Amino acid sequence: MCGRNQITGTNKTDETPLVRKNGWNQPVNGLQVFSWILLVYFAVLFYAVEGIALTRFWWPVAFTIVSVCYVINVTFHVLATTINPADDNSLKWKKSSKPAAKFDRKKHRHVIENSYCHICEANVGDKSKHCSACNKCVSVFDHHCKWLNNCVGEKNYRYFVATIVSAILGSIAMVVISFYVFIKSIPYVSSNGASIIGTEYVWWRTSVAVAVVMLIFIALKIFFLVTAVILFVQLLLFHAMLNYRNITTYEYVMRNEKRKVEKKAKAKESDASSDDGAFCNEPIGIASETQRFQTRRRSLSTTLDSSMTNDMTSSTVRGFPTLSMTSATSFDSFF
Repeated sequence: MCGRNQITGTNKTDETPLVRKNGWNQPVNGLQVFSWILLVYFAVLFYAVEGIALTRFWWPVAFTIVSVCYVINVTFHVLATTINPADDNSLKWKKSSKPAAKFDRKKHRHVIENSYCHICEANVGDKSKHCSACNKCVSVFDHHCKWLNNCVGEKNYRYFVATIVSAILGSIAMVVISFYVFIKSIPYVSSNGASIIGTEYVWWRTSVAVAVVMLIFIALKIFFLVTAVILFVQLLLFHAMLNYRNITTYEYVMRNEKRKVEKKAKAKESDASSDDGAFCNEPIGIASETQRFQTRRRSLSTTLDSSMTNDMTSSTVRGFPTLSMTSATSFDSFF
């Protein structure tokens, strides 16, 4: 999340802070590279290994479904990465060839105050936020996606959601085909090549060693695809909830953070009030128990002293003063 800008340099001799236009600008994120590697990996394995292992009757259906989903997903992926989601007013510095300002936290507490960005030096929308990773204000900022290496905002949000939906559909289609080919190829490997699957020639089933390697790749693909489907479905449901509530991811996170802070503050207030409250709510400890015992002892000793004084007076009259003093001493030693 990029609610606040982390650039604090104030030296005029410093280099101008990098303003990233889209997800293709440097620096490249590792998750972005990994996502494209997976896309290539899935495509190569399907078209070169799995698709041709199906019977020819299913080729038109399988290749059509997977190809359509794959092309749509890559298209939306590229669009979500390429589109610049910046607030239009925050790009004025570029049109005027003016370098981006550096944020000085000594002068301002926040990057955006009263809908004015101190880095972009422009008035921005109410839901625009300045992303520290891209160093620009994003219109209706949702979040900074590391998989796209680009911010997700008003301008590319629909393509981001379309990428998720197409990825779910394509992943499900590929999982079904991969699982089918994997199960059908196990007899060939387990029989050491004696079992012939179908009548069509498949290049990677001519050798058991090659078939084992291909099955390992297919198993890895199934693992990645199942994991992706689970995560994408959760992400899609999360954004469906956000749209229902008409809030962004950034607003959702900030509200939760605010609730946590308020909850901690209430807990501290509750602890403070309980410390100053009734005697029965005080924590029991060694010091408090000692004080209570001493208070009881002083109170009882005062009562006994008063009682013994009267007793001594009456005992002196009766001629037994020693008995009364002995009784008082024994009671005091008991406590």
